[in-house]
Amino acid sequence: MNKIELYSGSPEFTRKIGEKLAEVIFPPYNVLLRGELGAGKTELVRGFLAKFGFLIVRSPSFTIVNTFKTPKYNVHHIDLFRITNLEEITIRGIFDLLEERDSIRFVEWPELILDYVEKGSSLMIDFEIIENTSRKITLTCFSSELYNALSAVTK
Repeated sequence: MNKIELYSGSPEFTRKIGEKLAEVIFPPYNVLLRGELGAGKTELVRGFLAKFGFLIVRSPSFTIVNTFKTPKYNVHHIDLFRITNLEEITIRGIFDLLEERDSIRFVEWPELILDYVEKGSSLMIDFEIIENTSRKITLTCFSSELYNALSAVTK
């Protein structure tokens, strides 16, 4: 397990990190996003999806899942903030999404599903609010290949 620490001073920089992820992450992959409300989780997803031309990306807080079809694969933006148990995750089909071989899943508030995702094809991203607009963003890579690729694009 290798970590990369980045510091963001703006939503624009956080989106740039998401754009860089779009260069090195391919299906099937889980990007697990942890951090308090307003920490930048959705901004990072906006940056990732901007690489595919999506200009409007809303937080899926109420819809739970937003799906975006890119030319090569689907991207599921999943928000588990309002989900309280595994039964809800099963009923809503989220476990099915996590097993798709041809998609990337961004999961906000992933604590309930951590034991059910394949670590080798996952990236954990922790957001820590330092000041009003400053964030410490820690990327935890479970594979050395991803760590090497991310190290190259985040320098």
